[in-house]
Amino acid sequence: MFGREVLLRQKSNMLDKSEFGDTTKTIIKGLTVKKGSVLLYEFRAMHAGVVGCILKFVDNNNFYTFEVGGSSAISSRFFQIRRNFKGTWTTLKRISTNEEVPFLPFFGYDIDTWYSVEVVTQESEFTISIALLGITERMKIITVSDDKIPRGRVGFSTSGTAAVFGEIVLRPPPIPYSNIIVYVIMLYCL
Repeated sequence: MFGREVLLRQKSNMLDKSEFGDTTKTIIKGLTVKKGSVLLYEFRAMHAGVVGCILKFVDNNNFYTFEVGGSSAISSRFFQIRRNFKGTWTTLKRISTNEEVPFLPFFGYDIDTWYSVEVVTQESEFTISIALLGITERMKIITVSDDKIPRGRVGFSTSGTAAVFGEIVLRPPPIPYSNIIVYVIMLYCL
């Protein structure tokens, strides 16, 4: 776990930092998402634009990204998951109206407001939940299935805005109970 507003300022934690036009992408050393991983993070954007979380990054042509669009215009706000596979972009799911998530008390992001995000990976499925930090519980907004990229590193991106990321936690997949029981029985027998 890294402290709020610290991680992306420390070059020693960065594996790769790239800039393409107004998009900045940073991949974090040592954080790998695989089946069963849970990624928790917080973000706050300074301007209208797009804030993203990069998942299962293999190289610049193979990764997923969860993106949140923020703007004063509701029509420019969105949540989406996209895949870049062998250099070809595919939008797996995009929510571009509040009517698709009527239970959510906000849509996209508001400038200078902290949000908490949870990404759960199971087999080939991603489930994304988001909350206003300290105000609402995390609510599931997107679930997609895709198995093109099985594992890879974690990173963050921004486009058209500066953003602060904090409290980044990657929980490893849980150990199946059957493996734990076998291990305990083997220890008892020895």
